[in-house]
Amino acid sequence: MNKKQLFICITILVSIFTIGSIILYILQKNDFSNYMIIKTQESCYKVNAYGKSKKIDNNEFAQVNNKVYSITNCFESYINRDKNEALNKINQENFNIFIESNQDSELVDIINEIANLKHDLFDVKMICTEKDNYYVSVYLNTNWICPSDLYIYDKNEKKLKLIFETCNETILDVNENNFIY
Repeated sequence: MNKKQLFICITILVSIFTIGSIILYILQKNDFSNYMIIKTQESCYKVNAYGKSKKIDNNEFAQVNNKVYSITNCFESYINRDKNEALNKINQENFNIFIESNQDSELVDIINEIANLKHDLFDVKMICTEKDNYYVSVYLNTNWICPSDLYIYDKNEKKLKLIFETCNETILDVNENNFIY
């Protein structure tokens, strides 16, 4: 086999591998065997492990025994004139009251992470599930639209990870009974 034939064979193999990888990725991204259901004030969404979502019938959301904390009053938004950004800081008095009434060490770290988000916070909820996962629902004021984002708190990295976005809908609850994080 000469160099030209070897090059063609390698190119074909790499192409087949690349196309196969792309097809596998697309199939996995559309796999809803591992999913959670997110309930908003208007709709329900099935969200898979890859962050892909689809609207579903509201009857598919089964009630769960999650703890839902409204923590909007723990934050104050302000304008940073140097950066021309709306930022947040913790309202220490409300934060202390909340932490004293909820003895959970994870809450302090989560609230500090939320304070790092940009834009005015209209509504902030923390959802603690039966599987002891923490989700943060944030309804933002960005002037033109009001995004509603759902984050999961990664306990290992101590970071919020965005898993779902919608617009002008308040996220109310999460059912993760079919979800493995």
